[in-house]
Amino acid sequence: PCCVGKLKFSLHGGSSFSNNLAAPATRILPQITHPRSRWLLDNLGEPAKEFAILARAADISHAPVNPVASCNLNPEERRNAEEVARLSKLHIELDRSEGVRERGFSSYLFKLISPELSAKNDLIAAVPSSSKAMAGSLHQLWLQCEQCT
Repeated sequence: PCCVGKLKFSLHGGSSFSNNLAAPATRILPQITHPRSRWLLDNLGEPAKEFAILARAADISHAPVNPVASCNLNPEERRNAEEVARLSKLHIELDRSEGVRERGFSSYLFKLISPELSAKNDLIAAVPSSSKAMAGSLHQLWLQCEQCT
């Protein structure tokens, strides 16, 4: 499945925002809802509708703006469209990370490769907050990565 908000439907053969889901025979994992965090839920006026818009904008950030759709954009408009996509993707990843944190984990967002190479370069790493040693190690790794950028 795509990395941006599509897992809950694609597991059952649907699309990201489709109501046409096959009823699962057995539910192993809890149902995933969007937004994932209270933080984003509280900051969206109409959470379901606005998250869908945010996810659609974020989903295009894996590549430059579609050249066919953007052929009439001037360079500034093109940069603005790419910036909207990048910021939308960032908000989706921050929502996921904060959702994990709200569920009792220490969570960090890492960039795996340069954003110029691909916008699909985010990694959320999390460990139970109750494990101070693991949380401390993850924090140290995050600090080292931040120094490299």
